[in-house]
Amino acid sequence: MAIDVSALVRALAQDPAQRSALREALGIADVDLLGALKRLADAQGRTEDRLDRLGQRVEELAHAQTRTEARVEELAQAQARTEARVEELAQAQARTEARLDELSKRVAQLAAQMSELASTVAGLLDVSAGLVDRMGEFAGHDLERRYRERGPAYLLRLARRLELIDSQALAVMVDDAQLDERITQLEAESLMVADAVFRGRLRDTGEPVHVVLEVSMTVARHDVRRARERADLLARLVETPVLAAVAGDHVPEPVAVAAQDAEVWCVRRGRVLAPTDDVDDFLG
Repeated sequence: MAIDVSALVRALAQDPAQRSALREALGIADVDLLGALKRLADAQGRTEDRLDRLGQRVEELAHAQTRTEARVEELAQAQARTEARVEELAQAQARTEARLDELSKRVAQLAAQMSELASTVAGLLDVSAGLVDRMGEFAGHDLERRYRERGPAYLLRLARRLELIDSQALAVMVDDAQLDERITQLEAESLMVADAVFRGRLRDTGEPVHVVLEVSMTVARHDVRRARERADLLARLVETPVLAAVAGDHVPEPVAVAAQDAEVWCVRRGRVLAPTDDVDDFLG
């Protein structure tokens, strides 16, 4: 039980009998007793003040503890949310990685399919190129056949009464020339593969003439060169002038100029370019 020292001091001051009895019990003088009680009362007051301040401090600490606990709870909830978010991100990452694995497999499959398709396309291109080459060969052979069959009409400006020298007759001429050593084996072989060799008469003078013709869909410089070389070879076998000519559906301007320089006639779709003609008129 707490003792109110101040009240006790007041009571003793008002009651001499109680003060005397207390003094006798404690064995001290009256003055000393009152002073001691006064000091005790003062000490109790200070103690109570300290207890009040301590109580206030304890209450403040209790409030601070409450706030701390609330903050800790907030942090715990934030931590829980963070952990939940991290878990969501981890799951999303796992799904992303799984999706990437699927995409990688799909890309690999597509790459394999593309490689197979590329191989197929390459094969088709090879086949197509082969077909184009074959078609070019067929077209070239057909064009050569037409000039062999219709040479008198196509080459009418070069000479008249043209007739094709067939391969057998040409072979006899070449063989005789080779036996006489007028041409070599290689020259004989070159002359035998000429696209067409005609005999006829010059339009202006009527004297006999031979024509060596090289035919291509698109006439090139090497066609001009072959025509010139084979015409010069044939001139060593016959006693008539020999004209060199090239024919085709397309004659580029540089080739036409080269033909004129080599004194080779050009025939293109029924039009004839003599070595002395204007190239622009021929190509126009």
